[in-house]
Amino acid sequence: MGEKITHFNDRGIKPRLFLEEIDKFKLSEFARYELEKIINALYEAEGQLVLNSNLTGEEFEEQFGPTITRRVKEMCVIKNYFEKS
Repeated sequence: MGEKITHFNDRGIKPRLFLEEIDKFKLSEFARYELEKIINALYEAEGQLVLNSNLTGEEFEEQFGPTITRRVKEMCVIKNYFEKS
């Protein structure tokens, strides 16, 4: 998938990745590695990443690891609709 992102980006097509209810995933080590590759390719292509989750920031990092969490923070505007005012 990372190669496809690069391929289309090189042809002027900006990649977009939408991940719905990402907190429902229980990633194996292989799946986490593949997701990291995809998100890194998207980052390098200056693509768009949109995702939603019911996890807190800490829970997200625990489930997806520091590498994916860092990229999400770099690429996304994080909206927390569960924080009490």
